[in-house]
Amino acid sequence: GHAARAAAMTNWRQRAVSSAAAFGLILSEAPAVLLLAQPPPAQPGAGSAVASIAELWWPPKDIAARDLFLGPSGASHVPAKDAAYEVIGYDRTGYSAGYEVRDEQGRGWDVKLGTEAQPELVASRVLWAIGYHQPSMHFVSGWRKKGEKTPSEPSARFRLQSAHDSKGEWAWSNNPFAGTRELRGLVVANLVLNNWDLKDSNNRIYEITENTPGPRRWFVVQD
Repeated sequence: GHAARAAAMTNWRQRAVSSAAAFGLILSEAPAVLLLAQPPPAQPGAGSAVASIAELWWPPKDIAARDLFLGPSGASHVPAKDAAYEVIGYDRTGYSAGYEVRDEQGRGWDVKLGTEAQPELVASRVLWAIGYHQPSMHFVSGWRKKGEKTPSEPSARFRLQSAHDSKGEWAWSNNPFAGTRELRGLVVANLVLNNWDLKDSNNRIYEITENTPGPRRWFVVQD
């Protein structure tokens, strides 16, 4: 009867939508799948500048002891909520708007507004927990610009910029770690996190200016 045909049509539509969604997911993740299929390089650093694997991944000593709330720098780099932040630049590129600000201690921060702020922080913490380099980053629920008397700015992601110098981008398909277990692990971690913005322009090379353990150069995935 009509009810049976309607039910069959609804089921067919649901299956079609599911199939289309799955196909779209496969297409969207195709570059990442190709990265996983890369063979090991003929020699370390083939096709790019020589680098130590420690510049991409630094073995975590005790994952269970890592503080995922405060992150890699602990409480020392948490932005003060009662401070006034001087706006020194505006970011109107990409999906989310933001600012470049300087706090009362002279530290520079990249501030991201909007719906990406919290997911980016979570992704950063997970990558750091399993050994991939990440900058100090925090979520600040309400803050104020210099000259304002009360916090009136929307909640935002604050990423510390003054602890490193940016030395450009690195490419997923051409880097010193092609074919390594560590690079493949980074790809898998981003797929698990459903990072839909997995592109070269979000990859940065940091030259670390603070006195921290480990290498002085980092290959970082950020947003």
